[in-house]
Amino acid sequence: MRELLVVGLTDATRRRPGCCVIGCRNDPGRGGLSLGVGIGRVCRVHRRAPEIILLDLAATMTDLPAGSINTALNAVLVTATTYYQSLHTADPGTTGASEVTGGSYARQAITFAAASGGSKASNLATSFTGMPAESGGTPYLGLWTAATAGTYLWGGATTGLSGSIPAGATVDFASGAVTASFT
Repeated sequence: MRELLVVGLTDATRRRPGCCVIGCRNDPGRGGLSLGVGIGRVCRVHRRAPEIILLDLAATMTDLPAGSINTALNAVLVTATTYYQSLHTADPGTTGASEVTGGSYARQAITFAAASGGSKASNLATSFTGMPAESGGTPYLGLWTAATAGTYLWGGATTGLSGSIPAGATVDFASGAVTASFT
């Protein structure tokens, strides 16, 4: 999880007379250590916004209770909302890259039950018919907001689909076979 903190730095006691914003770039004491309080305002004297610095803070939460994980999963994948499952020949990353094309391949509608025990499972079976020949299989899947185009939401590895898939084959996922969890 990343947060962005924006602060202005200056020495307020040495502010140029007439400056109304702590952190004015024309402030002779602008290298000081006190936090600016006029962020977002413009100095009336110099008509300039205060200087800002960006601090990139990272935090890792490792001990989330299942109830919190369930809440997060239900927020990301809304229960009973229709999403669209895709198959990929390589890791889709964060963009949905390497989606299967050809044959009669098309994304399939999928829905999810409410999260339980830190996991969220599909409650609709999916069937990809008329697959194109894929010598390396389809070792990844993805979730989208639409049957075509749309926004890529999530992806991950499949189990048992890394072998060759012949042209015209059908790839089935039983209800409950697609699960989402935070790791």
